[in-house]
Amino acid sequence: MATLLPFFERTLASGLKRALLCLFCFGITSLRAQAPDVSSLLDKYPKDAFLYLNKSERSELKIEKEKLVIKTHVHEEYLILRNTLNPLRSRKIRTTDFVSVENLSAYLKVYNGKSHVRVRIKDIETKSEDDNSSSFYSGDKFYKVGFLNAKEGDIVELDYDVIYNELRFFGAYYFSEYVPVLKVDFSLVYPISGVNLKLKEYNHQNLSITQTIDSTKKTKTIAWSAQDLEELTDEFLDVNYKSKASFILMNVENYKTKDSTVQVGGSLKNLYAWYRHLIKNVDLSDDPELKKLSDSLTKNAGTELQKMKNIFYWVQTKVAYLAYEDGLGGFVPREASVVCKRKFGDCKDMANLLVRLGQMSGIPVYHTWIGTNSIPFQFSEFPASFCANHMIATYIQGKDTLFLDATGKHYPFGLPTSMIQGKEGFIGINDSVYVIAKVPFMKKEVSVEHDSIVLRFKSETQLEGTGYYMVSGYEKTRLQDYLQDKSYTTRMDYLKSILEKGNNKFKLDTFVIVQNETELPTLIRYNFSLSNYFTQNAGQSYINLNFLAGYFDKVNLNKRKYPIEFSYNTISKITVSIQLDKSHVVSHVPENIQFQNEYMGFSHQYETQNGFLTFRNTITFDKTMIYPDHFKDLDYIISNYKKNKSNLVSIQNH
Repeated sequence: MATLLPFFERTLASGLKRALLCLFCFGITSLRAQAPDVSSLLDKYPKDAFLYLNKSERSELKIEKEKLVIKTHVHEEYLILRNTLNPLRSRKIRTTDFVSVENLSAYLKVYNGKSHVRVRIKDIETKSEDDNSSSFYSGDKFYKVGFLNAKEGDIVELDYDVIYNELRFFGAYYFSEYVPVLKVDFSLVYPISGVNLKLKEYNHQNLSITQTIDSTKKTKTIAWSAQDLEELTDEFLDVNYKSKASFILMNVENYKTKDSTVQVGGSLKNLYAWYRHLIKNVDLSDDPELKKLSDSLTKNAGTELQKMKNIFYWVQTKVAYLAYEDGLGGFVPREASVVCKRKFGDCKDMANLLVRLGQMSGIPVYHTWIGTNSIPFQFSEFPASFCANHMIATYIQGKDTLFLDATGKHYPFGLPTSMIQGKEGFIGINDSVYVIAKVPFMKKEVSVEHDSIVLRFKSETQLEGTGYYMVSGYEKTRLQDYLQDKSYTTRMDYLKSILEKGNNKFKLDTFVIVQNETELPTLIRYNFSLSNYFTQNAGQSYINLNFLAGYFDKVNLNKRKYPIEFSYNTISKITVSIQLDKSHVVSHVPENIQFQNEYMGFSHQYETQNGFLTFRNTITFDKTMIYPDHFKDLDYIISNYKKNKSNLVSIQNH
């Protein structure tokens, strides 16, 4: 399914190769109004490359010739602050068959130290969408507005109209940006009696947004405005743009003509009617070869569940994922027989093939529209087309509801891809029946990372060790994505980065992938050496056995703005056993400790037994999202971890 990205994408071109593509030419027009106080803004925003002086949109809904027409006029003004900081060299404005851009004009207000002279930008190109990825194709186009010669103090001014040829893609307005916004305005004008419009505001609690409502006999105008919005920032393990930004969602539920009421969106019923319309003409004819394949995959399976598993693994391993957007093709699955023969497809193609093969064998498996965790709202909150940017299949039988996403190449059957955890699936049973079901968050025990090592004293300055690195669940899929089809050298470099211990004197000598099957944990055995890690004094060796001491060093909650988001719940464990000989006596070990709350926890345990001193460090994550209101609970765990992370054991040498 096509990803419904905002149509006002920013292109921050910073390399010489890309900059040379932006040829700049313009014609001089008249002197414009008084310039903003550029020097004051430079002083006020010393870390920003540019800012919005004005960010304005006006959406008008009108019924013309018995059809609803939606047009949004966009006006934007950017002030270039510093060309030395990721300079703004161009703007990319996407246009599609469904949401098109018209009447685009661009000007550069050239700063002469006191005022601005307004000149037209003629460097406007139309290009095909292409991200240079072998796994993505799009038939969409975009306008590229280039202003390579813009300098500090210059203002870029853009005006264009957005036409919603597909009404279901209207709409959303985002106030917040990753740069400062001095002034923002959005207004919505629609017929009072002719249009049933649904609105919902998100994340306004920290912004002073003024709303005004004005009505005439025929129309209603709602306007929102704000000034001096601080820029959004990136933080370690933070949420995505839509989860930070303040925005308004809008959707047309229906509109009235002279003779009827036309249903559009805004309700689960309307949305499902559109979804079924998109797939109604798919796979209408029988395909003997596809039926033959379905029979071959299920004939030796003892249970229905095993049949579905066989089909899932065939699609997952035999069909290559290729994201493909091309007009309506970005939303309508291709014929299952075509995808099967081509051996490639996008998410909806792979989902449709799962459904087709399964239903040919009498298995209750269904098309499912779903959003990834980049979308912070659900179908039940605001039913609209932009709630979904992905398609999967869902198997339902008795108490079993399995969400099957074959785009996740290394996922075992029954494990949903991590990006859809907690999201509502819109499951289409038949032409009139649907089910809304939420994908569960997997328990922490599903995804375990356990590094178990045995250390030996090699010399007075060196340790050598043997390790067994085991990963399961989402931790495993992450590792397999990196290791698949890589050379031994590339694998060695990557494993060194995740297995490194102690200091930069760590040397990974050899590794062997002992086990790497789909439904079993991946196990890697490795040998390493470590120099100058422990200290000696007066016959005592002092060693920190916690090789995860820096686990939380990047987490600083004191000035943090946004929630912490983890991809999944997990358990990270390290077990370190140091081999003792007859000359060694353990003279000191730290106390065993354990801290736990509903969000996370850790435990440190020491044990001396059978000639080994063993340390076990276990870190658990029980929530994927932790909001600022609960940072105090999180900080309690992290601060205690940091307080104990450098505890030393002492071994006396006789």
